[in-house]
Amino acid sequence: MPATGGPDADVRPGVLLDVDGTLLDTNHLHTLAWFRAFRRFDQVHPMHEIHRLVGMGGDKLVPELAGEEVDGLEDAYGEEFDRLFDDVTLLPGARELVQALHDVGLRLVLASSAKEEDLDRFREVLDVDRWLAGWTSSGDADASKPESDIFDVAIERFALDRARTIAIGDATWDAKAAGRAGVGFVGVATGGTAAADLVDAGASRAYDDADALVADLHRGPFAAIIPDR
Repeated sequence: MPATGGPDADVRPGVLLDVDGTLLDTNHLHTLAWFRAFRRFDQVHPMHEIHRLVGMGGDKLVPELAGEEVDGLEDAYGEEFDRLFDDVTLLPGARELVQALHDVGLRLVLASSAKEEDLDRFREVLDVDRWLAGWTSSGDADASKPESDIFDVAIERFALDRARTIAIGDATWDAKAAGRAGVGFVGVATGGTAAADLVDAGASRAYDDADALVADLHRGPFAAIIPDR
């Protein structure tokens, strides 16, 4: 991982980038993996109910659907998602978005709560490390989204100015985590959550996709935090 900011690092405005459903087209794969995992435990939940919870940590998703914790179900989900990994693809404009945010002088962190081994594979698909200050994974946080732990760790580790940092995500759980972290939130509808629902959850703006966000970069919410050159 790139060097951390450290206590004496120059604090900079930044962007916290969600990965699943924001940069990679994975949300429906996660939905299917959870569906199959629950079925292995003789539980069948409609996929639309699962999909609305994707982005929430598995430790919260399982009891939300099952009504209680189920030993082994998260491991079963991991096995099912691993079988689907070859179908993970970039969302349109994802790589261009990361480069554009970097090129205007913002410090970028993949603020992911994916397992470290999954994040390593995601980063290979993304191929954006050269524009990043670094990344987080599930092992960096005590609590998963919608708690703010992942965002808080990213802000502190990579010396981001909380008042001039915006999170980009695709789920209401990202919006809630951003609100609890005290940072701005911009939504993209590429994970399957409607733009209006993202705004209702706290997004200052919600775009159809990454391309639309890039086109509005100098006029939308990011204009206020882009450093003067």
